[in-house]
Amino acid sequence: MELREICQQEITIPIKCRDICKNKQDYSKQIVELMNKYNHYQEDYENPTYRQQPYLSYEPKGNPMLLDALFTGCSLPYADSTFDEYTEEIEKDIKTMVKLNPQSIHCNFGELRCRTNVTPLMAACANPNIPIDIIELLLVNGADPKVKISVNNKDRCFLEDLNEGFTLEDERPFQIIELFNKYGG
Repeated sequence: MELREICQQEITIPIKCRDICKNKQDYSKQIVELMNKYNHYQEDYENPTYRQQPYLSYEPKGNPMLLDALFTGCSLPYADSTFDEYTEEIEKDIKTMVKLNPQSIHCNFGELRCRTNVTPLMAACANPNIPIDIIELLLVNGADPKVKISVNNKDRCFLEDLNEGFTLEDERPFQIIELFNKYGG
């Protein structure tokens, strides 16, 4: 069950998801700790007002903690994260999030300049600090390479958008394309 669904069950008492999770046996203490550690998007994600127009034109999916971790160290506009520098600890946390909270792979709460509906896979691809093996980890665990982003309110293939930001000398986009093709993109 999604954290958001748990929150919606508690209609009469406005309690934050992380407070509810502390009392649920289905979620481990480790997930709650990760939610609190990677909390840049959490307040907006839990706020029902933010989920409506004019803020969002789509229904957000999955908890944004993985998205937060994958934007770490990214210098692109609106690629916000709790931490500034990508470290081995953050990489370990990403692997833990994927294992313990696999639905976070489908989070579409991310934004980049003029882009919405950004998923953790797209954040990982756009962030040069994220190793290629982490991108493959996301794909192996169900990240959909066919999901489109919204660029200026028009759906667009993420790979097309990504390719425009790289030069021919960059090896990374070719590695990403190869992975996407391998996993159904």
